Amino acid sequence: MLEDFLKRVVPFRGQQLEEFMQEFTVIEYPKGQILHEQGDILNVCFFVLDGCIRQYTISEDGEEQTVEFYTKEEAVVDFRSYKQQLPSEYSYVSAIDSTILIGEYDIEEAMCIKYPELEKITRSMVELSFGENQINHANFRQSSPQERYLALIETRPELLDFAAQHQLASFLGMTPESLSRIKKRLSNPS
Repeated sequence: MLEDFLKRVVPFRGQQLEEFMQEFTVIEYPKGQILHEQGDILNVCFFVLDGCIRQYTISEDGEEQTVEFYTKEEAVVDFRSYKQQLPSEYSYVSAIDSTILIGEYDIEEAMCIKYPELEKITRSMVELSFGENQINHANFRQSSPQERYLALIETRPELLDFAAQHQLASFLGMTPESLSRIKKRLSNPS
């Protein structure tokens, strides 16, 4: 899985791929496994090889807000915590059984020196992700709750298979009751 992905994105020569793969840790996490707790410094980044990581925050009054779902071949990094070594505002949990590549800052820096093409690829992936996030954020702010739900069905239908209703509602910026009404209205369009 990891090897196939790397072969697609990094132009390794000779034994470089084998050397590179030895620098990272791949861990299987069961559904519900906490990967990182809000308030702690995040010293690693994650890359979803298979499965899903849910990013969320808990307010002072204990209310949980789902911020994002990361699925196959998506990087998960809290740049503020990871790069600046500040307490993270987020918690991360394996939303389903997941295979996750773990990257450490020091190893990442050394790998970029050893494999300069990796830094270019990483930068390209970050830029692409940033651009997509800007578009998604703008679309989210301009759309109604029903439009957000319909967009989710169209662009990320796999989330409907495993995410709890309250997590989806939170992610879509509505209450679980509002999401239920939207689902009911769409299933009975009379």
